[in-house]
Amino acid sequence: MYFARERAGCDFSCLQGLRLCDIFETSAADLAAWYVHHGLMEAAPLCHCCGNKMILTQRCQSQKGEPVAVWRCSKNNCDKRPRKRARSSWLCGIRLPQTTVLQIIYMCLKGYALGLICHEAGVSAESVQFYGDKVAEVASKANELDFLENEQSFADGQYDETSVSKRKYNKGKRSRLAAEYIQTAVSVSSKKATKVFGKFVADKSSATLLPMVEHLAAVGGVVKTDGWPSYAALGSDVRVDVSHAVVNHKDTFVSADGTHTNNVEAMHSVLKRQMRRRYWQVRSRGDEGESQNKLQLVLFLENLNLALDKKDPVVHWFSCYRQQTST
Repeated sequence: MYFARERAGCDFSCLQGLRLCDIFETSAADLAAWYVHHGLMEAAPLCHCCGNKMILTQRCQSQKGEPVAVWRCSKNNCDKRPRKRARSSWLCGIRLPQTTVLQIIYMCLKGYALGLICHEAGVSAESVQFYGDKVAEVASKANELDFLENEQSFADGQYDETSVSKRKYNKGKRSRLAAEYIQTAVSVSSKKATKVFGKFVADKSSATLLPMVEHLAAVGGVVKTDGWPSYAALGSDVRVDVSHAVVNHKDTFVSADGTHTNNVEAMHSVLKRQMRRRYWQVRSRGDEGESQNKLQLVLFLENLNLALDKKDPVVHWFSCYRQQTST
């Protein structure tokens, strides 16, 4: 069994190259023991009746009669009422079988569409939406920490924004949503994008767009934007320690000195395509935080693709999850 192999390492290396068939062949007890070993589930909790240590057992508690790993008291004459999961994190306090939840996590990180996940995992769209949002929350927190660590690190950065709202009936003005633009920042090295950050914003004013540029632009670096007036203060009134290069898209897409924003424009296309493929739309009309988390998940995976050391998304996600739950 895949998760019953040697568990001496603590770096999630066994998840490298994980396949869906490996998850199907895994028992709930083996997966729960693997969670305990890596600190994702509470290890050996005490019985709430007698105070003795509890042990992992396997029972059919799900709606489909599938086996679910639960804690039971190790004392024979104890009440032995099962304790479902540890309370340390959402990954442990679940009702679906552990293997099914791992399938959903795996397919969300591998880019499966919502409908295909429902079909393959055999669960409702509401369940996939719930656990998909949890996966996106972990990715969003990881991106937030990465954003803080990359303060003044973009020596050659391109900044732009794109509209995500649609015209009503494809006619007239665009509909007004709470957040109808995606602001994106791309770090470029040797004509290739190496890092990307982004977020939904409600407007394209200076107060909204400039904070990201101020945070990411390196001292003495180059900030490349289009001719939008909100960026006009860069290099003169705001962040005078950077050089602001502008390309006017009304005249050309590449200026005479070679300034362009082609990398960030291409990144907009990638982000929109990934959002539509996963969620059928770029921005949901529900909670704004939910839309932000979905965008951050796409950015989380895109940064893994841009990195020189190609990390497996499942391995990296579990590493981020353990880091967040341990703090």
